[in-house]
Amino acid sequence: MRIVSAPSSSRTSESSLRDIVLEWEDVNSIVENGDLHKFYRLPSVLQTYLAHLKRIALEYSSARNYIMRQVLHWNEDDLVGSPAQAIKLEGCAHDLDAECEDGRGGWFEGEEADCSVQKTPFPYAVDTDITHYIVWSKRPLLHPCIVPKHFPPEVRLAAWRTIQTRGLSGSFPSRKSTPPSSTTMSSLLYEDAHEAQVRQALSESSRYLRSFIGSTWNEEEYEVAWFANPPSLQSLPTLAHWHCMVRRRQ
Repeated sequence: MRIVSAPSSSRTSESSLRDIVLEWEDVNSIVENGDLHKFYRLPSVLQTYLAHLKRIALEYSSARNYIMRQVLHWNEDDLVGSPAQAIKLEGCAHDLDAECEDGRGGWFEGEEADCSVQKTPFPYAVDTDITHYIVWSKRPLLHPCIVPKHFPPEVRLAAWRTIQTRGLSGSFPSRKSTPPSSTTMSSLLYEDAHEAQVRQALSESSRYLRSFIGSTWNEEEYEVAWFANPPSLQSLPTLAHWHCMVRRRQ
C-alpha cells in the first residue's frame, strides 16, 4: 500500500486508511481471497462520484438511465435477461437445467458484441500504474447456467450459492485458482468433502469472463485482476457489469 497524503493526527485510523492506495499485490490479494468489500475510493474521488450521482439523478432519473443513454448508447431492446432476476434463481432446478441445455441463453457467454469496456472516471483507490475499467454486459454475468453441468447437483448448487454470496473473481493470466478462501467457503452450505469440486466448479464458472478478458487484453503485455461483485456490493444491480484492474507488465 502507498500513502497518497499524510493523514492528519485528528483523523481516525479508519479514515486515515482512505488516503492509502492499493498497489498491485494488494489488489490481487483482495481478488484472490474474494474480499471484494475491501475495495474503496479515495475521499476526493468519492466526493466527486456522489456529486455526479446526485446530478444525473436529477437529469436522467437514475444512474442506469444515464449509463444506458450517455455512456453505452444502448436501448432497452439491446438487453437480454435481467441480472437482478438471474441472481435469485435457484440452481439445479429441473426447468433451469432444461433452459441451460438450450444453448445460447439469457446469460453472458463471452461474446464481444455483448459488452462495452469503459475506463471509469471514478476508480477505486489503486496505484497510478493500474487502470480501473468497467465492462458492461447486455446479458447477466451471474446466472446458474454458468456452472457446468458435468458436476454433481450438490456441487453445482454449492458453487452457485457461493457465486450468489461472493460473486466471481480471478486474475489473468491466472496466478492461481481464485475462488473464495477456505475460511470463507466453510461458512457456506456444503460438505467439506466437496470443497475441491466446488472450487473447480467456481473456476470453470468464470470461463466466459476469462475468455473475454483474454480477447481484450494481450497477456504478453497486460495483467488483469477482475471481479464481478455479488448483489450486496453492486451499486447498479439492474445493469450487468464487472470490474477489471489492468496493469501493463513490468
